[in-house]
Amino acid sequence: MASIDKANVTKAVEKIHPSHLARTNKDVIARGLQQLVDHSLPAKGHEDVTQGILGSADSLAPWLGKLIPELEELANKYHIGNFVVIRATNQRFFESMPIYERLGMHLLFYGPEQVKLLEGCKPIQDFLKELSLRQGEIYDSPESVRNIPSFIETYNLQLDELLEPDIDKYKTFNQFFHRRLKPGVRPVQNADNPKGFCSVADCRLVVYQTIDLAEKFWIKGNEFSIPTLLDLAPSDPLCRSLSGGSLAIFRLAPQDYHRFHSPVDGTLLGEPRDIVGQYYTGELVI
Repeated sequence: MASIDKANVTKAVEKIHPSHLARTNKDVIARGLQQLVDHSLPAKGHEDVTQGILGSADSLAPWLGKLIPELEELANKYHIGNFVVIRATNQRFFESMPIYERLGMHLLFYGPEQVKLLEGCKPIQDFLKELSLRQGEIYDSPESVRNIPSFIETYNLQLDELLEPDIDKYKTFNQFFHRRLKPGVRPVQNADNPKGFCSVADCRLVVYQTIDLAEKFWIKGNEFSIPTLLDLAPSDPLCRSLSGGSLAIFRLAPQDYHRFHSPVDGTLLGEPRDIVGQYYTGELVI
C-alpha cells in the first residue's frame, strides 16, 4: 500500500471494522452476495458487470443499496478500497474495492465460521465457497460472453495488448478473463541481472523482508507460519529452508491479466503438490 497523498483525499479512508455494518443482519449481507451472483446471469437481463460481483463500491447498484442501506452510508463516508502507487512513475491513485469482496470480507473476518447463514443452513465459509463455485459456473457458460463488452468498458481494457483481440473468438467470459497477452507487452526490467526478481503477475505487490514483519504489520495477531501455509510439519526440511525468508503478496484486481509466471529464470525440481484450502472469489494470491 502506498503512502496516501492527502491533497487528493476527499473523505476518510475506511479502516474495515465490524461496527461499520453493525445494524445489518448477516443473513441480509448473505442475500446481497447471492443477488450479486444472480445479477451476473445474462439470461436475467443482467449484462452490466457493475451490477454483479465485479461492481465497485463507488458504483453501488441501487438495488443493493436498498437491501443494505448501511452500504450507501459507508460508501458516502469512506473511501472503500486501496491507495496504490505505480513504481515506475510514483503516481499514486485510489482503487475502489469490488463491493462483493467488501461484503465477503465482512462475513469472513467478522462473522465466526461456525455462524450459520440463511435460516441456519450453512456456516460462513461453506456459504462463500458455494457462491464462488456458482459464480464460476455462470462465467463458464456460453451465454456469459454477453458480459464481456461491459467488462471491457468498465475497466478500460486495452484490446491491442491481447494475443487474440477479437472478443467474438472467446466462448465464455472466463476464457476472456484469463486472456493471453502478446509477447513483449510486459517487458521484464533488468532481465539480464541473474539476481533480479520480477512480479509473477499484473497485481498490487507488497513484499515483506521477513515473515516476522508480515506477522507484525499484515497478519496482525492471526496465527500464521510457513508450516500452516504449506500444510507441513514444522520439522519438514522445506519449512526449515524457508525460515526467516521474505514474503510477497500479489493482489489481482478484476482488470488484471490473470495468469502468473516465474519471477526468476530457473529449473523446476520435483512435482507440484496441491495444498488443501479454501478459495474465495476476490481473494489474494500469495
